[in-house]
Amino acid sequence: EHYPKARSVARKLSSLRSFYKFCVREGYTKNNPFIGVSSPKLDKVLPKFLYVEEIEILFESINTSTILGVRDYALLEFMYGTGVRVSELCSIKEKDIDYINKQIVILGKGNKERYLPLHDLIIESLQDYVLKARKELQVKNKKEISENLFLNNHGGPLTPRGVRDILTRLVKKASETH
Repeated sequence: EHYPKARSVARKLSSLRSFYKFCVREGYTKNNPFIGVSSPKLDKVLPKFLYVEEIEILFESINTSTILGVRDYALLEFMYGTGVRVSELCSIKEKDIDYINKQIVILGKGNKERYLPLHDLIIESLQDYVLKARKELQVKNKKEISENLFLNNHGGPLTPRGVRDILTRLVKKASETH
């Protein structure tokens, strides 16, 4: 027999609880029959990860002779070397980097600031990006000058969706070449 997955059941129960809470608040009914119903226990899923060889293939697949390639290399080096969330990556400003002390301030969840160390390969790729590619990308944006560190191909701030698109493109390109 086919039973619905626990996550689907939990989502539907949550919807029903919310719907009945609304009905009680609006006076359509006096009680919420789902108030005491507990959700099923959800399995914890481990995050996907890449092996060192796979990361190396990703780096090798980037054409660093183009401005977007320089950006993508710095972006991948930064994400791999620091482990920041994509949303955190997109909110980094150029002024957040401290090249002298080899660190960067990250604005994380709940607007909490934390300092992350930057190793030499990250510093090198960021300097390469900032000096070569970022200025060229910035010029493409006629509306505004973005303070964000990572820019899209139109010179605007890179979004989480844009980062995912870049990573998807890199994975596809790497899989074609290897």
